[in-house]
Amino acid sequence: MTAIVTEATVGTPLERARAGDGEAFATIVSEHEAMVFSLAYHFFNDRSRAEEIAQDVFLQLYRSLGTIATPSHLTHWLRQVTARRCIDQLRHSRLLRPVPLESIEVESNDRAADPLLDRKLRRMIAELPDMQRVI
Repeated sequence: MTAIVTEATVGTPLERARAGDGEAFATIVSEHEAMVFSLAYHFFNDRSRAEEIAQDVFLQLYRSLGTIATPSHLTHWLRQVTARRCIDQLRHSRLLRPVPLESIEVESNDRAADPLLDRKLRRMIAELPDMQRVI
């Protein structure tokens, strides 16, 4: 009994994934997902964030398969991209930090209203078409 050898069964998973073999890419993901997840999890100590980052990293890997030369380059590439993705997320979350409504100071409108400005605004609003005036 002779085994049939096809092009898809020859080579490393990386070579086969570059050739379009989906199963080979799945093999790469399963071989490296623990490392990628672990790096992201230890960075944030947040399981859902680590899963999201891992998904982004493997999507980027799929798009960049042609630039990966060897299996050792793949491991290095995954570590670098994961670390950079974590840093980017940290920077982004610091910029968009939520602020509780209770901590926001509301400016009081103690100053006297400007009657000239008030009249001008009312006149301008009255000149608007009906739909814009309603809004």
